[in-house]
Amino acid sequence: MSFDLPLLVLLGDPQQLPSTVISRLAASKGYGRSLFERLYAGGVPVHMLDVQYRMHPDISSYPSATFYNMRLKDGPNVTGHASTLRPWATLLANTAMFQKLGPYAFIDVSEGGEWVPCGSTSFCNKMEAGCVKALVTSLYQGLAATSVPADAALPPLSVGVISPYNAQASLISSILGVPVSSRSSAAASSKCLTWGNSMSLQIGSVDGFQGREVDVLIFTAVRNNLVKDIGFVKNPNRQNVAITRGRHAVWVLGSKRTLEADEVWRPLITDANERGHLIQAREVELLKKSMDKVKEEEIAVANVQDAAKDAFSGTLWKVVFSQEWMGHVRKLSRKEDRAQVFASVRWLANGRRPPGYPKSTACNHASPEFRELIHVSNVIGHTLVWHIDVDRDPSACRQIIKLWALLPQSEVYTFVRRLEGGLRQYSSQHLERCKLVHCPGLGSSFTSTTPSSSRRGNSLQIGSSRAPVLPKLFPSGGSFIWWARDEAAAREGGAKPVLEHANPDE
Repeated sequence: MSFDLPLLVLLGDPQQLPSTVISRLAASKGYGRSLFERLYAGGVPVHMLDVQYRMHPDISSYPSATFYNMRLKDGPNVTGHASTLRPWATLLANTAMFQKLGPYAFIDVSEGGEWVPCGSTSFCNKMEAGCVKALVTSLYQGLAATSVPADAALPPLSVGVISPYNAQASLISSILGVPVSSRSSAAASSKCLTWGNSMSLQIGSVDGFQGREVDVLIFTAVRNNLVKDIGFVKNPNRQNVAITRGRHAVWVLGSKRTLEADEVWRPLITDANERGHLIQAREVELLKKSMDKVKEEEIAVANVQDAAKDAFSGTLWKVVFSQEWMGHVRKLSRKEDRAQVFASVRWLANGRRPPGYPKSTACNHASPEFRELIHVSNVIGHTLVWHIDVDRDPSACRQIIKLWALLPQSEVYTFVRRLEGGLRQYSSQHLERCKLVHCPGLGSSFTSTTPSSSRRGNSLQIGSSRAPVLPKLFPSGGSFIWWARDEAAAREGGAKPVLEHANPDE
């Protein structure tokens, strides 16, 4: 515009996602608005391309009414004879899942809940992920059973699974074995799984799918909580992008109870209900089976959690464990293995460490800044990944062992890198506190009744008395002494006397 252009044509859709602005201050000053939006808001004449040639009319109905003031019309290719103009439409309509859900559906998955994987701030939802797997599997089986004319030369039916949260996309990716797609369409095509000649599958985020389209779109909203907080899922532009990516079908998975509390999602759910597109997940037999399976897994994990709480009660250090760690322990088929894991953790939680600690348990895969915080121990042929934390309240100063995973050695590197992403959210002051052992005074002694250990590599082996004892932390009237680990004593296998009395209130 600074070059005295005789003509400037801008193409865009202000009802869809703008560019990402990281700075909240910049966003509050309007820097998130594009030039197109600024001119549009300033009254510059805008010509709207008001015919859409992508979506089935049942899909375009709500976006047209909500975002485009009913000005969006359906082209003849989506309202005409589908078998000639859009050949996959007829074949898709013959599948059992499409006959049950139709071209547009809001599927209420109010059971289960959201959670945050370790090393992440993103949310995922196992119940919705299980339903996604059931939908994709049913589609593939339905298409495989459909007789496609030999001379049809149809490309595979494209199926997209998207979510506002990267953690959910990664979870579904791990379940279905499909890499998460990137923003670029060229890169996305290389990360697309093709099943036979009938179906291709892409998984990604809502933002990454903007500007793309697929034959069938499955959207998983993820958020499901009692306080009905849905975070940035409430963004109307993100909702518009999510529900306008599909040609033949758009199926939205979400918790009606949580989403309808939001002013952006309430109209969508009301519209779906009024048009007969609101479906309870348990009314669909295949989804019901999937939800029951996830529920059984959650009960099994809950049993592990209860067992772990019993095993770690009364330990000197507080023990915190992630859902992923519980899931890994649950998969152990032998009770003896599970008991050995619990015994090893209890040994650590009672202040015991192998000789040479912390170097003997330091994770070599960790970045130098986290090498003294992230530790690994060999237990029953697996690698126990744990790290030391401390109560964020300085007056409490209680040290914590956090259990993150029980993995084969080959998976440790990737997991530790992900864990570091979570640790980087801590302040540098907090991380430095975690590296030190706190005690209210020196010159006293602590006698542990827990059996000590011998060292074999960095394995936890119960049976010897050559392991240093580290204390549990206790309040010390607002002032306490920082006691650094005596590495020389640790290398010699000696125990450092550090604490005499235990606080019965801890």
